[in-house]
Formats: sequence, C-alpha cells, structure tokens
Amino acid sequence: MSDKFYVGLDLTGFENNGVQRPVSRVTLRVDEERVLTAGDDSGFELAADCPHATQAMVNSILARVRGFQYQMYEASDINIDPAAELGDGITAGGVYAVIARVDDDGSGFPSASAPGEAELEDEYPSGGPMTQEFNRKIAETRSRITKTAEEIRLEVENEMQGLSASFSVQLGSITSRVQGVEGNVSTLTQTASSLQSQITAANGNISTLTQTASSLQSQITTANGNISSITQTVSSISSSVKNLEGEVSNIQQSANKISLSVTGGLGSTASIILDVNGNKQTEDLDLSNVRQSFANDNSAVTISGGKVTFNSGTFVVNSSNLKVTENGTIAATNGNFSGTITGSTIRGSSLYSETSATSMSITGGRMQLMYGNTLVGYIGTNYWKKDASKKGLVFDMEQDGGFMTWARRGDSSSNYTVKLFYAAKELSSNLESPSGYSGYVADRLYFGCQSHALYPMHFGPADDTKFPYGSIYYSNTAFIIEANSQKKIILGSAGTTCIDLFQNQWKLVQCYNDIDMSKNSILNTSDERLKTNIEPSGADALSIINSIRTYSFDWVENGEHEEMGFIAQQLEAEARADFVSINEHDGHYSTREMKMIPYLVKAVQQLSEAVKELRGETAVRRSAKKEQWVPGSYTLEEKSAYAEALRPNPPVDASREQPPIIIPG
Repeated sequence: MSDKFYVGLDLTGFENNGVQRPVSRVTLRVDEERVLTAGDDSGFELAADCPHATQAMVNSILARVRGFQYQMYEASDINIDPAAELGDGITAGGVYAVIARVDDDGSGFPSASAPGEAELEDEYPSGGPMTQEFNRKIAETRSRITKTAEEIRLEVENEMQGLSASFSVQLGSITSRVQGVEGNVSTLTQTASSLQSQITAANGNISTLTQTASSLQSQITTANGNISSITQTVSSISSSVKNLEGEVSNIQQSANKISLSVTGGLGSTASIILDVNGNKQTEDLDLSNVRQSFANDNSAVTISGGKVTFNSGTFVVNSSNLKVTENGTIAATNGNFSGTITGSTIRGSSLYSETSATSMSITGGRMQLMYGNTLVGYIGTNYWKKDASKKGLVFDMEQDGGFMTWARRGDSSSNYTVKLFYAAKELSSNLESPSGYSGYVADRLYFGCQSHALYPMHFGPADDTKFPYGSIYYSNTAFIIEANSQKKIILGSAGTTCIDLFQNQWKLVQCYNDIDMSKNSILNTSDERLKTNIEPSGADALSIINSIRTYSFDWVENGEHEEMGFIAQQLEAEARADFVSINEHDGHYSTREMKMIPYLVKAVQQLSEAVKELRGETAVRRSAKKEQWVPGSYTLEEKSAYAEALRPNPPVDASREQPPIIIPG
C-alpha cells in the first residue's frame, strides 16, 4: 500500500463483512503445459498467468504475501484526506483494510469499501486476451497431480463454484483439505505422533481436534472471541469455556476429585448447577464478596507479580494519609513528591518553595519573594487604575527592598554583572565608589557598562560631579542627554532646541521615509586637512559608469513600482564593490550613491573630451579658464593634529572608571 489513512469513527455507517482466508499458496501459469506453485492449501490461493515465471519468482511472491487476509467492509460518508486513492490503507470502524472501491457523490464525504471476490471481478475486469483465456480456464473444473522429490500432491477444484479438494503426501506427514461452496474449509494433518483436524467456517469460527498417543484435545473458537476447549489425558479431563466479557468456567476431573471454578467480572454473580438423576442443586456465587475481602482484612492486602487495571467505574481511595475522591481530587497528608509533573495544571491556594536563604510562594495570583526574613517584593499582574481594561505585568518592590537589577553572567562559575540597576535606598556604604563619586543615590536608575562607569538616568537637578561620564536628566525647562560636558543634546530650554551631535561617529542611520532638508544639504566631510597622498585620478570612470545597469522593479513590501533604479548585487559584481554597503550583522545590501558622484563627474569630463575630439577642437585649455587648484602645504603632523581635535570623545580617565556591580551567583 502506498499510504495509510485514519478515519476511526468519523463516518455515518460501517459494516464489517469479515476476512478472506489467509493467503497460503501462489500459482503462476507459464503456459498450458507448465504451472509453477508454492505453499499449501490451508488458506487462499493467488493465481495468475506469467509467461516468464520461474520457481524462484513464485517462492519470493509467496514469502511476501503469505498470511495476508483480505478484510471486507463497507464504510459510508467517511471524513478522509482527499489525497487517499485506491490501494491505500484505511483504519475505520475498528478494522484496518485496503481501499478497493470509492464512491464519491461530490459532497466531500465519500464512501469506501473492500468488496468480496465476485464484486472485485466486476470492479476490475480482466482486459488482455491472455488474462481472459485464463479466466475461462479456471472457470472449469480441473484436476492436477504434482510430483516432486519432497511431495506428491493431488488437487481437484472448480473456482467458479468455490469447490476444491487436495491431498498431499510428504515424508513424515499426510495432509488433506476440502473447501466448500460457502468458503468453509476442513483440513486433516497426520504425522507419526499426532492427528489433527480443523474446520474453519467463512464467518471465522474454527473447531480443532488434536490427537496424540497420550492426549485428546478439542477447541472451538468463534470470530468474536468466545472459546471452549476439552483436554483428555489418561489421568484427567478438563474443560473450559470463556466468553467475550472475560467470564470463564472450568471443570477439572481426575480419578479422585472434580473441581469446578467460575471467574466473572467484579460485582457479578456466577452459578454452579449439579444434576443427579434429574435432581438439580444450584449454587449462586456473589463475586462482589471479592471486593469485601479488602475491607475485612485489617492488616494488608498485597498484590505482586503484575499490574492492577481499572477499565471502568470510579477509583476512590479513602485512607488516613492519601485520599482520592470521585471527581479526581488527590489529598496527601505530609507527603513528599519526587519526579516531574508534565502537561498538567496545578491549582491551589498557595505553592511554596525555599532554599537555605531564599523562599518563594505563589499566593493570590502573584509570586512573593523573600530573602531570609525580609519581604523583598512581588511579581504578578495588575490593571491601570483609571482604565481597568488595561492589564499588565508588574514587579512590586516592598519598603524593605534595597535595589532592583537586571544582570547577566558569562558562564556558570562566575557571578552576575549588573546591566540595569535601580537603587531604592542609598547604597554608598557597601559598594565601591570611584574617585570623586559619592555612591548610588536613592530612587535613581543606573545603566551598567561592564568595566566602565555606570550611566545614570534620573530626573531632578543636574549634578555633573556625580555623573561625569554621561546622564539623562531634567534641568529647569530642558531635557538633557549628556555624554560629557562638551557634548550635549538639549531639548526644550524656553521653547528652543539646541543639538550638538557627535562628529566622526561613523554609524549607519536607516530611514524608511523621505528626509526633508528644508533647503539645506547633506554635508560630506571633504577637508584637505583630513586627506593625504592627494593626486589626480587616473581611473576610467566612463567604463565604470557604463558597467552600471538600471532596472525597473516593484518593491516587495508595498508593491510600489520603480521605473528606474539600481540593484546593489549588480553594482558589486560588475561595477565597483565600494558602491555597495553590506551590513555585517544581517548581510543586507545598500547602495552608496554618494560614492558614484566623483565617477559621474569624471565620466562627463571624459565624454566632453571625446566630443571635442570629434569636433576637431584643440585640447589646449582656453586662456580665460581659471588656474588649476593644487594641494596646500600642510604637513602630515598638522593634518593628524587637526583630525584628532575633531574626535567627539576624549579617552576615558581610567582612574575614574566605576567597577561593575557584582551580585553573588
């Protein structure tokens, strides 16, 4: 089968029509004179024409299909994957079978079935002349005698009527088999030590009789699981009857005793009837007494060597230390749990966990955190006071809490280094302070920076002595972001905005909207004093510009069409790599169009010279043209000093570095 599909009970109707006998023989007809076969006649035979068949082929096919039983069924209005097709496997109505026929009315819920042999022949009629001739042949009664070194076999069959009989003689055994019209099969197997007969009905019922020199055993099994058996030896006779519900009765007879036993479901009753010359004595047994034995035994009841299974009903435990109620509630007195609870919901008034120094409890929908006997705070949820529809996650610090922090450690053996720090109380006495720094002021928020100074964020009067390396604060009417005393961003100040941005901070700025310069320009540093090795360019700018290709395209994000534009990957591959910027973090390509401007200027100059030559003009510059600019006479030392003076951040004074805040791991 190609695929398997599960339907279960997702259907409107299902009929289990039983199973065919297991495949036990494969026969391939080479021609009218030669037939190759393998297997026995205990089950169903697969037969077909195959002009190129060999005995090895027959043996191989039998090894693959031996024991396979064709399950017949009809399933109505099944909910199955539309990809299912003929030949696939299906599990429906408690059975697994093959999809041999599909009836689909277009509703999306087809019917599937595996019909009997006759219906299959109508569904899949033979098409070729060889197959048709073979079908005509097998419709007739035929007999066959097969002789090999291992076996002499006689067969008579009529497949149209479903009748067959066979007789096989092998070294050490004789086997006979007869099949009737209704599919009933009887077999008789004889060896030197035993004689066994078996009758199998089409509905799945089986009766077996086995005889040896020392015993005689018979057994009848129905398709639904009922079993009866009788075993006779020279010293005893035993019989047993078992039904589908698991109820069993046994009779054991020997020369000196007769033993009767009945086993039924818990709470049921069983009867033992003794009939002597028409006088009947009935004994009814209430099996519910089995349950009472647990209550009457005040010591203990031990079950070993297996498992106890409760298939139905309610499991209740009402002991002094463990209680399990009818609704599934479990209550343990001073019990210790070990193991892992997976995929479960734990409900209760409180959950508690502690170590030698810390404790945590979940009570009233929030987590309470304590260090020793000090209540530090809570983690939970709350709502906005003026708008109860707005809910949020809250971290609440109690009055005894000293600080709140977000920290990280590099490995499992190190302590935690603070990254963000809130001082609820003055913390100058127990923490190291840098030179000129008085400590950590209460009710302030600090940013940690591993080995450098803490960068505070606070609101109140500006205090440059306490925050020498940078701060964000409010002063008078202005909001100030300060890196040092020379570099500030000041917002406000009587309605004006003063911005002193850091120069030479080569950072990438990404804008997803147009930039309105308000008649101003984007400045690009080009001072001679910042450059050296200045010479006229000899680059062939025209050829580089000619290698740039333009494209029309649509943006993926908004579908906006561009009639003409660049592709960064093409610029990198065919023009110049420095026309492209590649983000080192995510590999994103961008164009550096300012880089193209000098090449465009040089290309225009090259074209201008070419036009002059075509016109026959002299290449001599006109006398009215301005004198050519030449580089100045700045020394390399002067240029280096000028570039250094433009740096925004002077080196940090190591003596003023703030050691990181360390929290024990």
